[in-house]
Amino acid sequence: VKIIGDCFMNAFSDPKQAVKFGIEAQVALVNCKWPKNLLEHPLCKPHETDSGDMIWRGLRIRIGMHYGPATATRNEVHGRYDYFGSTCNVASRVEACLEKGGITGVTEAVLDAVGGADFLTTLGAVHMSLGTKTLKGVDHDVHVFAVFAVQLKERCVHTQNPAKVAALENAIIAFKVQTMPVATPPATPPATPPAEIEAP
Repeated sequence: VKIIGDCFMNAFSDPKQAVKFGIEAQVALVNCKWPKNLLEHPLCKPHETDSGDMIWRGLRIRIGMHYGPATATRNEVHGRYDYFGSTCNVASRVEACLEKGGITGVTEAVLDAVGGADFLTTLGAVHMSLGTKTLKGVDHDVHVFAVFAVQLKERCVHTQNPAKVAALENAIIAFKVQTMPVATPPATPPATPPAEIEAP
């Protein structure tokens, strides 16, 4: 639909296609050919499970989804439709509440619309409750779920384990200190004494 800063807004006519996109996008990002120096960053470095599944590699993006009616307005300049309303706002806030990224978050309304776990099974995916969230600008609490492809299911552990989250945050801080040294201010030149002026 449109780009907002570093975010993309997408609209789907079928909630099943939306969920399928959100699950497959996370897998595709793991399999992308990323620059070597990018993979050295703590948030992008490869991480395998004990069973050998690659669950983290490359950029981590957050995807938030909600299901419901929206107001459509056709843009007279480019002819495409833009969408407004509470459904769009909830989807945006779900994305924001996912914090570290690498997660596709959906509301209970989305899960109900696609048929819940039965539909996710057909995609080779699982879901996990992230709890009830108080979202900015939303007048009621919203139950949010994370949906993962089966090969990424260990992300559940990483996103919910406080020790792993703290370790990641410490690694990011260390990386910033290492790669962004504080600039040394230039030395202050000695003050030049005022020139003496002789009266004629």
